[in-house]
Amino acid sequence: MYFRSLNDLSRTIRDNLYLLPKDLDAVVGIPRSGMIPANIISLYLNLPLTTFEEFLNNKYFEGGITRKSSHKEIKSIKKVLIVDDSITTGKSINKIKNRLINIDEKIKVIILCIYATKKTKNLIDMYFELVPNPRVFEWNVLHHELIKNFCFDIDGVLCPDPKNHENDDGLEYLKFLENVRKNFSPSYEIGWIVSSRLEKYRAITEQWLKNNNIKYKNLILLDLPSAKERRRLKIHASFKANIYKNNLSILFIESEKDQAAEIARISGKDVLCFENMTIYKPDNLSLPKVESQLKLVLNKIKIKILRTIKSILKKD
Repeated sequence: MYFRSLNDLSRTIRDNLYLLPKDLDAVVGIPRSGMIPANIISLYLNLPLTTFEEFLNNKYFEGGITRKSSHKEIKSIKKVLIVDDSITTGKSINKIKNRLINIDEKIKVIILCIYATKKTKNLIDMYFELVPNPRVFEWNVLHHELIKNFCFDIDGVLCPDPKNHENDDGLEYLKFLENVRKNFSPSYEIGWIVSSRLEKYRAITEQWLKNNNIKYKNLILLDLPSAKERRRLKIHASFKANIYKNNLSILFIESEKDQAAEIARISGKDVLCFENMTIYKPDNLSLPKVESQLKLVLNKIKIKILRTIKSILKKD
C-alpha cells in the first residue's frame, strides 16, 4: 500500500516548484481534492486562484486580501495552471480536457497532477511524483472504496479515546461508549473493525456504530473479563496484529504510534497510524511479512485457477 500525507504533499510541491513555468498568470484547482495542492501552489507563487467552474464561466481570479497579487479577469490571462491531486485512470482528466475545448484559444493551459502512475503520466502535461497503485492519501483514505479491505481501530480513529476518568471499566466507561461523538463516518463499508474494547461491551458498541451510520462487515473485540486483565496481559497490539495477520485485509488503521509499530512487526503488514499519519512497515525479511506475501500469492493463484475452471466449464 502506498500512502501520502498532507505533509508529503506540501513537501513534494515545495521541492518541485522550480519545474513550473515562470510566466504563469493564475492557478485553477479541480474540486475537491485538487483545491488543496492548487491553494499551496498559488500561495507559494503568489498567484491568483480560482476553481475550475469559475474559470470556465469567465469569473474573476481571486487574489488574497493580504497579498499584493491583484484580481485578474479571464481576458487578461495568458497562461494558467490547472491542478489536481492525482490521476488514476485518466477518466476524470479526459472530462476536464473535453470541457476546455470552448475556452479562449489564446489561453495556454497546463494540466498538472501532483501524483501519477507510469500508465497515466503521458495523459497530462506535468506531474511531480509517480506513485503506483494501490495508493491512498491522507485526505481521501477515510472515504476510499478500498476500506472494504482495511482493518479499523475504534477509539482514537472512529471516535476520540476515553479520558482517564472515563476509562474505569464501569459506569463512566458505559456513559462514554454510549455518548462519545464520532470523528467521521466512512463513505464505504469497513472490512474489519478490530478493537481491544472488551467483548462484554459488544452490544453498546454495535448500537453506537449503528446510531452513527458506520457500516462494517466484521466487528472483532477482545474476549477478556476485565480491563484490569487486559492491562496485565498487555496484549492490545498483539491481539490486533494476529487478527490482521490472518485475514485478507491490506491495511490496518491504528490510533496509537507504538501499537502501530508493534502491529506492523507482528503481522508483517503495513499499518497507518492515525495519530501521526505515518505508515509503519514491517522488516522486509520478517517471517510474518514473508508468510503474508505468500498467502496473497496463493490467493491470487487460487482465483486464477477458479476462473480457468469456470471458463472450461462454460466451453463444455
